[in-house]
Amino acid sequence: MKIAITQLGGMDPSIVFNLPVIDTANLAPSATSEVQALLARLKFFDLPEHVVSDDLGSDLMQYRISVTDGARQHVVRVDQGAMARTGLLRLIELASA
Repeated sequence: MKIAITQLGGMDPSIVFNLPVIDTANLAPSATSEVQALLARLKFFDLPEHVVSDDLGSDLMQYRISVTDGARQHVVRVDQGAMARTGLLRLIELASA
């Protein structure tokens, strides 16, 4: 399974920052289990294409999260304010570690 996360926007809407790709083939078994359990708990493959937030502001970021698991792939765009509420913030933490 591969997870690619791109941070978009912020103070400069043209900013695009790619976090390191999470490849479960290269993780310790415990980390792989955590990623798989997190995606299952979040029902990632059932999330809508865009998860919006009620937060307003031109400097807020968005995250594009792409998960490929075998033949399945799903891409979700998440507003910054929805990251913690959805539990997707943990993926950012794992990619940044």
